[in-house]
Amino acid sequence: MITPAFELTQDPNFLTIKIRVPYARASEFDIYFEGEDFKFYAKPYFLRQIDTSWKNCRGWQRKSNL
Repeated sequence: MITPAFELTQDPNFLTIKIRVPYARASEFDIYFEGEDFKFYAKPYFLRQIDTSWKNCRGWQRKSNL
């Protein structure tokens, strides 16, 4: 599996994940997101557990109610 190129950005309201998968179809994506757990799969690309990267984003805070 290939780790896709991705970029994380954050503002006061949103964390945005941009994933570049040039050879995948939008109809073939699998995305799972719950709390700090994130998984993305689109054959042959796989991205998982980038939550440690979120902590490096300015203003990141873990919310206990998630």
